Amino acid sequence: MRHRQRARAALRNVISCLIPANGLRPPFDPAGKTAGRKDGLAPVMKKIISITSAQGADQYMALSRRYLEIPCACMTPNDRRLGHLDRMIERFQPDVVVDVRMKEIDCRGMACPEPVLTVKKAIEQCAESLSVIVDDAAAKENVRRFAESQGYGVDIKEEASGQWRLNLTCASCAPMPSGKQAPAAGEEKIVIYIARKEMGAGDEELGLTLMRAFLKTLLEFKPLPWRMIFLNGGVKLTTSGSPVLGVLEELEQAGVELLSCGTCLDYFQLKSKLKAGKVTNMFEIVASLRSAGRAIAP
Repeated sequence: MRHRQRARAALRNVISCLIPANGLRPPFDPAGKTAGRKDGLAPVMKKIISITSAQGADQYMALSRRYLEIPCACMTPNDRRLGHLDRMIERFQPDVVVDVRMKEIDCRGMACPEPVLTVKKAIEQCAESLSVIVDDAAAKENVRRFAESQGYGVDIKEEASGQWRLNLTCASCAPMPSGKQAPAAGEEKIVIYIARKEMGAGDEELGLTLMRAFLKTLLEFKPLPWRMIFLNGGVKLTTSGSPVLGVLEELEQAGVELLSCGTCLDYFQLKSKLKAGKVTNMFEIVASLRSAGRAIAP
């Protein structure tokens, strides 16, 4: 985030005025005012002129030393790219140049949570636009949710049977709230972590009865859990045929987020039978546990 903010600040300084390869010229003037424009840009002009004057006659090199070393996709040094911009500026004499490139990421064949981790790494490098290819429906949803949580707009297109392209465009480039209501400020985040369909060890029927009672009793306490995570045999509680689906639906309607491990659903061949909550991945599971004030494993 820090690099992105610095890069944008640089763009605001530079993009307001283009410096042709052969030096400063109208609409710039050394006094710091811009011909035909408001004097509000005068401080920007003075800053640009002071940078380039102090470091020599080559304005592009001076600005690159100041800005282009920032590790951000929109400011990455590239001699050929700058040369092409040079030629276009010389030919068309534009007032403003916006150079946007979309990075493509191929996540086909990746197991959970690699698609999300790969996109996370690209976002951390300040990519403003990404095109992500996946060949798994769970990966598609995982990437979509993660990207939206980071402030990216997501456009999904199915390119072939079982293959999707997600075009991510930075809308605010800041973490956004999830669709579920987040805990109030100062309220503890509670995560319930369920790794089996029974509660306790011993008799299976008794364990299932105890689990149903535990889930029903959760509704009587405030605050309610922030999230409930189901993995391994626990995902059998959120799928078709589960005897606790009614209670889980009540919890979900009350605002509790229900997350079932996608790898576990695949292992038990239950993904198409998911009835409560949504599919999640190991990245979101670990992130949830790390951000929780308290994690409970019944």
